Order: sequence, then structure tokens, then C-alpha cells
Amino acid sequence: GAGWGTKHEPRARDDFEELTGLKVHDAGKEGLALLDKEAGGLVRLHREEGKTWLGAAPDGIILPQTDSAAGDAEVATPDSSSSLLEIKCPYNRGFPRDMKPWQTAPWYYMAQVQSLMEIFDMDSCHFYCWTIEHGSCLYMVERDREYWQYVYCALEEFWHKNLVPAREILLDSGGMDVAAALEYKPREIHMLTEYTKILSQRMANSLEVKPMPNNLKM
Repeated sequence: GAGWGTKHEPRARDDFEELTGLKVHDAGKEGLALLDKEAGGLVRLHREEGKTWLGAAPDGIILPQTDSAAGDAEVATPDSSSSLLEIKCPYNRGFPRDMKPWQTAPWYYMAQVQSLMEIFDMDSCHFYCWTIEHGSCLYMVERDREYWQYVYCALEEFWHKNLVPAREILLDSGGMDVAAALEYKPREIHMLTEYTKILSQRMANSLEVKPMPNNLKM
């Protein structure tokens, strides 16, 4: 599934640009340099002290429209009025050519999209669903800081109580003591996680879908 998305993301990005008329910039290139070298240049880490274990990378940055002449090599400075782009190319459980654009945004992507906006300190995200034969659709997601607090608390608890101890066991044992590491696997769905799921479902259901025509390049 992941390989399908990686392979088709460049084409999906091109379609997005042509369909919307928006220029998409690479967060790590084109003079933006928004990704952190200490993270291998792959993600941007949270800037707040104590939260630098959180990192993310978008599929693109959309800068505010400027009055500069076409072809101007200067790139505008990103700020909170810039927007993020997150692309999904659903694999449809092995039948991607049958996939049609979502009628409703999947709730389980809301935490990822809100995390992107939090880490990059931007107020909106273009959430774009691309399919190879049935067109695409776009959702505009606005930043919701109250929702993010619930997401962060759930992530922080999982990180410190489950993931970090399990990782340390695997590192100390050279990856051999898998059984001991699995002892830190969550035993049940946490109440906070369940509540965050409900909030995510509400958020996803509230988003307005913008259908796009079939892809421009075949």
C-alpha cells in the first residue's frame, strides 16, 4: 500500500497543481529549508521544549500569493498564513484502480493532519485524495488547537509509557528480546484515545468535500 502511494505521489502533486492553480513547494528544498538536519533532513521537529520527540513532514507547502512577477526566483517566507499539502493515494486493499475519491474524509487521518499544522505552525492544510482512474477530491482542514491537546496527550502517553521502554529493551538486547518489549504493548484502548477518536470522527464528518475531475495526465 505504501509503495503505491510513494510511486504515484509526484503525479498526484502535479494534478493538484493543475486542478487548483496553486504552486506546491518542497518543505526541504527551494530555499524553504523547513526540515531539520538533526532529523536527517526528513522531518521537522516540534519547536517547543519537551516536545522535540514529535516530528512530521508534509507532501508540500503552499505559500501566500505574492505580487511578484511570474518567474521571480525569490521564494516567499513561510508563515502561519501558508498552507500545508497532505496527499493520499489509497491502495484500496490491493485494488487501487477501483478506488473512487472519498465521500467523507477518513477520521483516522485527522490526528496526522492536525499534527502537521501544529509542528509547522500553519493554520490550514489541503488534504487531497487522488485516485488513478476516478479523479480526486480535496478537503480544507483548519487548525484546531483544542483538538490537538487531546491528540498530544494520547501521543505523549503512548510514547513515554509504551514506545520508549520497548525501544530501550530492543536496543539493549540487540533486537533479540522481543517478548520483553511486547510487554509494553498497550493492553486496552485508553479512554483518552477513544475520546480522541470521537473528536476525529466529528472533525472528518464536518469537512466539505470538493470533487475534482479525472486526472489530467494519463
